[in-house]
Amino acid sequence: MAPPAPRTGEPDAELADLDEADHALIAGLGEDARATYPQLAATTGLTNSTAKRRVDRLVAEGVVLICTEFPPRRLGYRLMSYLWLRVDPARLEEVGTALATHTPISFAAAVTGPHNMVATAITRNTGDLYRYLAEHLGSLPGVQYVETAPALRQIKRLTR
Repeated sequence: MAPPAPRTGEPDAELADLDEADHALIAGLGEDARATYPQLAATTGLTNSTAKRRVDRLVAEGVVLICTEFPPRRLGYRLMSYLWLRVDPARLEEVGTALATHTPISFAAAVTGPHNMVATAITRNTGDLYRYLAEHLGSLPGVQYVETAPALRQIKRLTR
């Protein structure tokens, strides 16, 4: 029987009920996300099968997310821009869902304040950013206003 399909982490999800072994597995994966089950077992004191079963459960419950990161600049995506949007409140969910499907968007969230949505776009250059804003973002129903700020230099990224 195949393990259940992994769920994405939800910000409003219930607090996970984790024990010491779960925390040790998460710490082991934090050190090396590609650690094998025998390596995780060795660092946690669990058996291989227990380590595998627990990791599968943590993934299935959305406690551990498996994802791939890549350095965009190495693939030719040299411009990261922050987008602050003002969206009709009745269309916030619709616009957010649409943004989630747009290839240049690496992050999107509903927020409070003078803008009610924020996003990050990663494009190859300013021409690609312009085309994205004019042809895709600007045509979304409910988008009233977009303020764009290219990142000049990235100083820190969440990582170890």
